[in-house]
Amino acid sequence: IRFGPHLYGLDEGTLTCVRIEDGKREWKEGSYGYGQLLLAGDRLVLMDERGSVRVVEATPEERRELSFFEAFEGGMTLNVPAIAHGLLYVRSNAELACYDLRPSTP
Repeated sequence: IRFGPHLYGLDEGTLTCVRIEDGKREWKEGSYGYGQLLLAGDRLVLMDERGSVRVVEATPEERRELSFFEAFEGGMTLNVPAIAHGLLYVRSNAELACYDLRPSTP
């Protein structure tokens, strides 16, 4: 995923941030398994093959995990999730679910 002057991706299940200009790795941290990665604003949304969803701030300074939840219990999630209008759509081999990721209003 490109965000500003950096690339974010999973390297053997570890989230990695690389500077585009020279290929220098800024950081490589966190075990996220083999899954999918999306960009939503300035946030990375990761879903692993077991259905764990994590939201990480897209920043080159350090890995900042902001939230975590289990989208499914059991099953495999090898499908790419989708985000539309702040709603996250995920699918496993047995279920389809939608999660509201929009900021809550006071």
